[in-house]
Amino acid sequence: MKLTVGPASLPIVAEHISKHARSEDKLEWERGLGVPFEESFSSALAADKQAVAMFDSNGTPVCVWGGFVHNPYGLYVWLVATRAVDKLNLSAHRHLKNELNKLHKRCDTLVAVADSENVVHHRWLTWLGFKKQEVVHIQPRPHSVPHPFIVFRRTNTCA
Repeated sequence: MKLTVGPASLPIVAEHISKHARSEDKLEWERGLGVPFEESFSSALAADKQAVAMFDSNGTPVCVWGGFVHNPYGLYVWLVATRAVDKLNLSAHRHLKNELNKLHKRCDTLVAVADSENVVHHRWLTWLGFKKQEVVHIQPRPHSVPHPFIVFRRTNTCA
């Protein structure tokens, strides 16, 4: 299936991904940020003007990603996918590798934080050249129970 990449600012992206995101991805965002997925996802899209979406041959978004908070540790990157992307693994992987190289133009080190239970996210990050670094416990709200997340990094060795 032919995939295309385009701006995540298109209204269909927020609407479709909010409804059809993998449940594991939604839970990861809620555990990490302490607010409902739809709220945190909408905020991420509004804040990240360079966010990008991948569309299937019907023009339906299958995943969306971006990068924000460039700090001494690197550029934090995020991705939310639908179940439809599972059938497109190899094609999606090729597109994502190219897009990560574009993100590397903004920063030599990319950092991703994944819920310790979202093993599909771990697999994708590993396929894309990220290396597992450490486990951190995130407590997004006072009095909430800290939850383990894994920090992954990908460094541009051509810089």
